[in-house]
Amino acid sequence: MNSSDDLLDELRRKQAEGRESKLTKIKGFFRRNSKRFLIAGLFAVLLSVLAVRIGFTVTVNITSTRILFQGHPCHGYLCEGTVNATFSPILYPVNHLFGSEFSAPFARISEPYDSSGESVKKSLIIETLLREFPVNIPFFFVIGYVIAVGLSKSMQKVRNMRKM
Repeated sequence: MNSSDDLLDELRRKQAEGRESKLTKIKGFFRRNSKRFLIAGLFAVLLSVLAVRIGFTVTVNITSTRILFQGHPCHGYLCEGTVNATFSPILYPVNHLFGSEFSAPFARISEPYDSSGESVKKSLIIETLLREFPVNIPFFFVIGYVIAVGLSKSMQKVRNMRKM
C-alpha cells in the first residue's frame, strides 16, 4: 500500500507542476508582450474614436407623427418612419462583412412637446451606433496588435543594424 500511496503522491505532484508550468508560461507571455498589448490598446482607442466620429452615416426619416394622450402630463408624439445606416468598410469591417448598409422601420414615442421628433432621431442614432460599434472593437485590438508587432520587429532590425 505504501508504494501505491507514493505513486499517487508522485502523480499529484507532477500534475501540480504541470499546472504551475502552464500558468508560468501564460504569465511570461503577457509579461513579454505587455508593451505590445498597450500599443494595441492605444490603437484600438484611436480607431474607436475615428469610427464613432466619422465611420458611419445614419439618417432617420420620420414619415408621420401624431399626438398621444393629449392633455395628459406624459403626452408625447408617436413618430413612425425608417432608419437607414451606412458604415465605413475600413472602420466597421465586421459590419461590412455582413452588409455595410441597413434599413429598418421604427415607431417611437417622442419626448413631450417634441412634435418634430428630434428626440427620436437622436435616440435612434445613438441606439444604432451602440448596437453596431461593439462588434468591431476586437477587430480594432487585433489591428493594433499587428501594428505593435510590426513596430517591435522593425525596431529590433534597426537595433541590429546599429550594432553592425
